[in-house]
Amino acid sequence: MPATDDQRVDPSDPRPGPVLAERYALGALLGSGGVGRVYTARDRKLQRDVAVKVLGSAAPDPDALRRFGREALAAGSVQHPNIVAVFDVGEEQGRPFIVTELLRGTTLREKLRKGPLAPEETLRIARQVAAGLAAAHEKGLTHRDLKPENLFLTDEGWVKILDFGLVKLTEQLHETAENSHGGDEVAVSTAAGRMLGTVGYMAPEQVRGRPVDPRADLFNFGAVLYEMLCGKRAFAAGSPTETGYAILCKQPEPLPASVPRHLRQLVERCLEKDREKRPASAREVLAALEATAAKAPLRRPRFAVRRRTLLAAGIAAVAAALLLAGLRGRKSRPVLPPSAPPSGTVAILPFSSRDAPRFSYLSEGMVDLLARDFEGGPLRAVDSASVLRALGGDSTSADLDKVRGASAQMGAKYFILGRVEDRAGDVVLEAVLHTSEGQPVSQAVVEGKPAELLRLLRKLSDQLQLRPLPPAEFEARLARLTRQTSRSPEALQAWLEGEGLLRHGHWNESAGAFQRAVGADSQFALAHYRLGEVAGMGEPGLAEDALHRALRYSDRLAPQERALVQGRIAVQEGRFGDAERIFLDATRLYPDDAECWMQLGELYFHSNPLRARSPQESTNAFQHVLVVDPLNIEAMSHLADLAQMRGERALVSRISDRLLAASDDPVKSVSYRLARAWARGDPTERDKVFAELRGADRSILQFAFVRTEWQMDGFSDADTVAAMFTGSSSPVDRAYGMQLVATLDLLRGRPDAARAELIRAANANPSSDSPYVAPWIDTLDFVPATPAQLAASRALAERIDGTRAPHLGPARLYLAAALAVRAGDAAAANRLARELERMPGFEASSITHDLALAVRARQLARQGNPSGALALLEKQQLRIPARYALSYSRISEPWLRATLLDSLGRRHEALPMYDAFTFYGSVNPIFVPMAHLRKARILAAEGDKGSAIEHYSRFIELWKNCEPVERPELDRARAELAQLQNVTPPRASR
Repeated sequence: MPATDDQRVDPSDPRPGPVLAERYALGALLGSGGVGRVYTARDRKLQRDVAVKVLGSAAPDPDALRRFGREALAAGSVQHPNIVAVFDVGEEQGRPFIVTELLRGTTLREKLRKGPLAPEETLRIARQVAAGLAAAHEKGLTHRDLKPENLFLTDEGWVKILDFGLVKLTEQLHETAENSHGGDEVAVSTAAGRMLGTVGYMAPEQVRGRPVDPRADLFNFGAVLYEMLCGKRAFAAGSPTETGYAILCKQPEPLPASVPRHLRQLVERCLEKDREKRPASAREVLAALEATAAKAPLRRPRFAVRRRTLLAAGIAAVAAALLLAGLRGRKSRPVLPPSAPPSGTVAILPFSSRDAPRFSYLSEGMVDLLARDFEGGPLRAVDSASVLRALGGDSTSADLDKVRGASAQMGAKYFILGRVEDRAGDVVLEAVLHTSEGQPVSQAVVEGKPAELLRLLRKLSDQLQLRPLPPAEFEARLARLTRQTSRSPEALQAWLEGEGLLRHGHWNESAGAFQRAVGADSQFALAHYRLGEVAGMGEPGLAEDALHRALRYSDRLAPQERALVQGRIAVQEGRFGDAERIFLDATRLYPDDAECWMQLGELYFHSNPLRARSPQESTNAFQHVLVVDPLNIEAMSHLADLAQMRGERALVSRISDRLLAASDDPVKSVSYRLARAWARGDPTERDKVFAELRGADRSILQFAFVRTEWQMDGFSDADTVAAMFTGSSSPVDRAYGMQLVATLDLLRGRPDAARAELIRAANANPSSDSPYVAPWIDTLDFVPATPAQLAASRALAERIDGTRAPHLGPARLYLAAALAVRAGDAAAANRLARELERMPGFEASSITHDLALAVRARQLARQGNPSGALALLEKQQLRIPARYALSYSRISEPWLRATLLDSLGRRHEALPMYDAFTFYGSVNPIFVPMAHLRKARILAAEGDKGSAIEHYSRFIELWKNCEPVERPELDRARAELAQLQNVTPPRASR
């Protein structure tokens, strides 16, 4: 029956008293928001208090209301303690309403106004939210708008998810209401995509207005989890547009180090841009949270080439002093026999070797060896680097309470302190296992010949674990440890020394140690792998040989070690797609292994520019490294590189401080100091560094030049470093300096000066790559070239000696062909392209095949067929052995790809490609100014005014002193910037 006049109510009326559907007597207004108003109410039929939410002001048709009712009741069909119960739905005067249980408490948003939550409380809340999501998802329901406002914390301690599916339900009503107005509004709106949810918590697919599935809820969940732990939103900017851009393209700042490792990793997985990389289901998220609550975070096996993080200077003093409190304080703190052998996670601190300088390599080596031996047993090693960081960097402290607190902060149930003694040529190992509270649990002392180190270690391990093994099992575990390392004492010592050198960033010295290791044991697979890593691009032949030897003896490697060896071989051979798949699989299978993430990051950082992809993609991988291994120097160094490319001074300053505190590498420390001086605008520090650089060796100067080149704000510092090369007494260094000067000229829009400098460099050192770079400049579409200049460059290309290296023959033909295309000489371009096509490949690379396609693509682009040109470039295989990557990066076609996409209107695909030109070698940065200009124009067309202004400004700063031939482009950019800023454009340059 219809309501009587005195009962009839406008549901938007905030006054208490009216009755809905002759059943629900409205009480006080609890709140209002974008989807309606919420009241307390009394269910007169069942005599219970409820909440009533009255939705919107639309007047949908009856069919829409019926659909709404079915969907709302479906949401209410999920009976779960972590989802608010839906009792009823209805409509009053055309306005739908929902009746739910009445809750007492507060929203998570209100709680967060007081600041971040403790990890324990966050975990309690997150587990309940995940449980509710899992139950709903399994019923086929997606929330779409999970945020702190929609999470209610009851006075009884329950967490309730509010408004499940309400965004979708409300959207259906809105679309129906729009449709009732006639026309094609609904079709247009649907085709264009509708953003459902709250900006700041949306998944990338929601921002794009694309269809969503439950994995969108997992992204929303990750954003909420981040905010609980951090106290601020993962994605927040000055406007909804900027926030949406951040969700699509940026990573949130790393969570505090105090957040447990597994929790940080879960947040990162939930916030993956690609939903395929997120957890598969809310049930999987719940399992991860339950595991985190049930046990401390684990440390995966020790395979981490550049972990260089277990140690800090003076740690021996810490261990010795603490051991004094443990081993020699036994009378006051006796070791208490536990009721059962200890089990759980353990933090292993480096052993003190102050009394045994002959065995100093065991100070750090015992951490690796014990952790490897513990694998598969009741004790599991956490990363000691994180424990040291939790100590606050105080490496001289002998405060047992501080060590106890640090290990507890890492979630370790125990910690181990030990020392090494040299007793008349024998090695003595002593250690004490403590509970996280500092109570000694077990102690171990073993002594024997250094040649029996692994057997001694096994005995020490069993004593610490209070788990004497039967002889057969003892020997089996010893055999496994020996197989994974080496039975040769000389090889074992050299390997451990190499590991220690790597941790401190001494790559060259570590290569010698690993060569000694494989010299003593030719089947030492792990040492072969390490050698392949450190040889890298410096000695690619040695690296490839070492990696293949490691694979030959892969039965002596752990599964993740075998995968990483295979991935590194793929990188060396230029099979970047294969390497990416291997490393991605490794990070999924071994998410706590720092080296898996490190290798993925290195791949993206170094190979992406070859593949027209931004090196910024590596940021996430390097951040994952620091989650597992917070003091990893290489990861921090790369993050500093990436931040400096983005112009983020504050971040560069912070990372440089950490790098300088952690690294004692004199080559790189100069680079870090320069970066910090730039970031802080500190001329005094910069001048001190330059004073030290005068007379420095070539490697230090090269690092310094790259760092100053990346400043991208005037290059006066880079000029100073380049002048140190040109002023050298070495003809080779002088020629190299001239090439650096030419690079800076190109960055400033001065191609004529660059050509002259490169010709001088080629004359000074014909064996350098200057004879190649000089004509290459004129293949670039943004470098003006007269017919005479093109003719001169074509003549230079013809004179290149293509016999000096396998890749120079194809390079010469490609250059000549590309210049012929630009000169409009189709006959010559076709002839040279056919020569490239007939040229056999070398070293299983695709270089000749790819260059031939590049020439054909250039021809089609010149003929006005960008789609055809792009289709040809898509056929490139980009299989480029590591030894040729630097050279090939100058002759591949990522710039042409981006330009073609831009011309076809595929701006969103072109935009990230322009980031691929931030760096690579000393020449590729010449693309950076024009990349800024292209990005500025795309962003302006997309309506992102703020970002467009930033990129216009950076281009203009770089080209402010360009040559007259480039001034029309500069003047055009200034005019476009002025239009965005609504100011009078400056007068054109003369």
